[in-house]
Amino acid sequence: MAPFTDPVQLPRPEQRRWRPTPTQVASWVHPGVRRVASTIDRRQAEWDAHNTDQQHAAGPLWVALGDSSVVGVGASSIDRTATMVVYRHLLAVDRQPWRLINLGRYGAKLDEVTRTQLTRLYDWGPPTLVTVGAGANDVAWSFGTASTQDAFGRLLDGLPLGAVVGTVPAGWFGKGLRINDWLRQQARDRDLRVAEAGVLPHWRSQVAADGFHPNDDGYRFIAEGVLAALGIDAPTG
Repeated sequence: MAPFTDPVQLPRPEQRRWRPTPTQVASWVHPGVRRVASTIDRRQAEWDAHNTDQQHAAGPLWVALGDSSVVGVGASSIDRTATMVVYRHLLAVDRQPWRLINLGRYGAKLDEVTRTQLTRLYDWGPPTLVTVGAGANDVAWSFGTASTQDAFGRLLDGLPLGAVVGTVPAGWFGKGLRINDWLRQQARDRDLRVAEAGVLPHWRSQVAADGFHPNDDGYRFIAEGVLAALGIDAPTG
């Protein structure tokens, strides 16, 4: 696939017959959901602009794949998203420039990440770092664990050695915890690294007003999990 030309655009959702998403339905009746949902387009546009600025920058390349947790829906600003917290800390620790291309997309399920993001992984040259934050939507909107594990397996098979994959939220009846146990073993078998970032330790104080996406504190926890997987101490203060 040919590289992107200016400006870089985030992957767009696959064309399908329109139907309201669960978030859209909830936003009609829940003010907290409506408030967070109103920020989604702006946050995606901020990453779109960031990607355009970064595509020809100097330094090792980090490509971030995933869903709204990678976009940072629920954070008060792009600077408080987990992706940007990790990026700024990498710059400070390495004392050299890094390029960050964030292909994360709100609402993306695992198979969509594989089809629309993983296929673009090398469009800017070989990445030094690849991270994945996905699976929460599969856990939330599927029955059992088999379909999520199958979709995860297809994504994991396409990742380069040493890529960092985040765990998923606990979900109803601990479904996500069972998937996380499976994911850790699959990552070991494929020489991938796992970021323990999916299960927020203080859920009530770490989620945004919609009761689903992380808030600033939640994203700080996710960033710490990614940094730990990279063997880097988290920022203080």
